[in-house]
Amino acid sequence: AVSQDTLQVARVVNVMDLNGLAPGLMARMNAGGNQSPSYSMRGVFASASDPAQDRQIATYIDGVYIGGVRGSAFDLPDLQRIEVLRGPQGTLFGRNATAGAVSISTRDPSGEFKARVEGTVGNLGQLRTRVTVDTPQMGIFSGFVTFVHDEKRGDVRNTGAGVRYDYTSPLHNVIGVTHSAKWLGSKNAESIFAALKLAPS
Repeated sequence: AVSQDTLQVARVVNVMDLNGLAPGLMARMNAGGNQSPSYSMRGVFASASDPAQDRQIATYIDGVYIGGVRGSAFDLPDLQRIEVLRGPQGTLFGRNATAGAVSISTRDPSGEFKARVEGTVGNLGQLRTRVTVDTPQMGIFSGFVTFVHDEKRGDVRNTGAGVRYDYTSPLHNVIGVTHSAKWLGSKNAESIFAALKLAPS
């Protein structure tokens, strides 16, 4: 189990940053550019030939299973802890955890008004900003919302930049024209995470 303080010190902001924090666990981006992670645990490499196929290492957020792999290379802005369970976990986590499981727990709202702004600037045009606002407790409700913007220029120059692709199709109601990017592997992502807590007692 990796605590919140350790995650902050190690600057874990994405599931790719889990490398080296838990013994026997490696995470990297899956080939094909579908923004999905591939885990390797105890010698088992959990990869799938189909993006919608479940893998041998399950991912859970607050006890909810993340099916498939698309969208699972997400930012991790508000964490309480991350638990890495090695070996077969079918008893507790079901059939999709034959090699292990990664359980992510998010934090609860504090119930006190506070705001936090973070910024990161790096090479290759990296810019990451995070804004978190906790609301004061109003009756039995409290909550918070976090907005993250993360962008970075790719590290491979595209020699075929500017090529025009026309996806217009009158048969499928698809209208769109795009051009190939100047840099390959670029990232420009925005995410919003919100939580609402109900404390009736």
